[in-house]
Amino acid sequence: MNDYYYEQIYEEANKAYNSFMYLYYVIPIVIIALVFVAIALSLYIGHSKTRKRQFEINQKAKSHLVKIGFRSTAEFYFSDQATIRKANDYKKMLLVDNVNKKFALVNYKSGTLVIADFKEFLNYEIYENSIMVISGGAMGASGLGFFSAQASHQCKDLRLIMRISKPNTPHVAYDVVPRTFFNIGLSKNSNVYRDCMSSLQEMISFFEVIKNENEKAKSAD
Repeated sequence: MNDYYYEQIYEEANKAYNSFMYLYYVIPIVIIALVFVAIALSLYIGHSKTRKRQFEINQKAKSHLVKIGFRSTAEFYFSDQATIRKANDYKKMLLVDNVNKKFALVNYKSGTLVIADFKEFLNYEIYENSIMVISGGAMGASGLGFFSAQASHQCKDLRLIMRISKPNTPHVAYDVVPRTFFNIGLSKNSNVYRDCMSSLQEMISFFEVIKNENEKAKSAD
């Protein structure tokens, strides 16, 4: 009788222990999974909103440029974390009018169009993980290596700032990898990061050409 009684207690205790261990392992896994789902959903929604907003701004900007006689002879489209491998209409853009020596940028934060003469371009800066890594210098073939050589192998934020001699708009910033609450960043070994860097290099090359032209014009004067 006593043995049966203790066997029941043992079985109940064993069931309680198994239930506890099940909850001990399962609940954290469920919580972690929910956190990852929340992060992924947040990033997806954020990127979708970014693409939609940039598409609408680009359409309005292009329409306005046509109306004012801006002759777009060259177009640069800037891949960022939200628009990688998407159509150019969704990406940040830089339009060039080589005939009239002008270029057009878009302040995507305010949704305003910025048109400047070549001679009004001053400089550019690139910030990665909130640290300035390039300031008006050509990135060249070693650009990717330079960024990859940084202490962190994870890019949490990457921004290009273009400075213009306009009192109302002294600079325009293009975020490649925006810093957000849930942003886990990009691995510098990833194809996404390399694609973003490739489009960044194209824009930097254009600015280097403008800077050289402006320096030659000053020397001639």
